[in-house]
Amino acid sequence: IPIGTAGQFLKVNSGATGYEFGAIASGLVGFAHSVRGGTTTFNTTIYTSLHSINYTPTDYANNRVLVFAHGAVRQDDTNGAGAFVRLTASGNHSTTFYTDVGIGVDVGDGQNYHNVSILFEDTNLTSNNQVSYTIAGKTDNSGSDFRAQPTLGLTVFEIGV
Repeated sequence: IPIGTAGQFLKVNSGATGYEFGAIASGLVGFAHSVRGGTTTFNTTIYTSLHSINYTPTDYANNRVLVFAHGAVRQDDTNGAGAFVRLTASGNHSTTFYTDVGIGVDVGDGQNYHNVSILFEDTNLTSNNQVSYTIAGKTDNSGSDFRAQPTLGLTVFEIGV
């Protein structure tokens, strides 16, 4: 077998009859990461945008796009209210992925931190056009203050398969 060119890897050919040099067909092919960097208070019973990230897929038809919502929310009172998040997409398609994901309830001294950790695959992509992912929050009592922390963010991975 002749040697390949720079950046190629040895792999089995498509007929599974021998080896050839070529590009790897899997692995990380796209990545975007963003965190809030500041604190925002939300005390509404209607979803309010907390953070967004834009991503343009390189090959939506052949790759998998995974979105990871992560970080923390802090509560500042003790009235027993719950905090909720949802994740949505717009642009390429409009989809609500998760809604009313409970992330905590006011308890104790009112200085509670609640982690957000949601990983999902976006199977609704229709093209390689940009998509905007948004994490939004709400409370079930408008008298309760929840603060999205600077660590709250979104990370997008595009994986070749």
